[in-house]
Amino acid sequence: MITRESILIISRLFLKNSGLQLQPYLDPKLTLSKLANNFGVPAHHLSQVINENHGRNFFDFINIFPVAEVKNKIQDENFHNYSLLGIALESGFNSKSAFNLVFKNLTGTTPSKYRDSL
Repeated sequence: MITRESILIISRLFLKNSGLQLQPYLDPKLTLSKLANNFGVPAHHLSQVINENHGRNFFDFINIFPVAEVKNKIQDENFHNYSLLGIALESGFNSKSAFNLVFKNLTGTTPSKYRDSL
């Protein structure tokens, strides 16, 4: 059963605590089991929360966060001297091909076109 506490588990992915932002998606070896263990809940329960509350599987859900981080960094003056690949790697992507594929699937446009549209 999905509870209010279950929803909070997902929200903790971006919980700020004393200036520290949890970013489990930066772990290249992140799995559903590993994340569930970090939150102290069964993996099947975390999967159910993600599926029922976000309509996505674990990997599609997790990929939302590095894409959002890329979009923020593209607009951040501190990252203007970074290439798109550099920003992608800083945001949790492991390869150019994965970055381009995931970004386009989630935004409907390529990273270059997104940057140029700003």
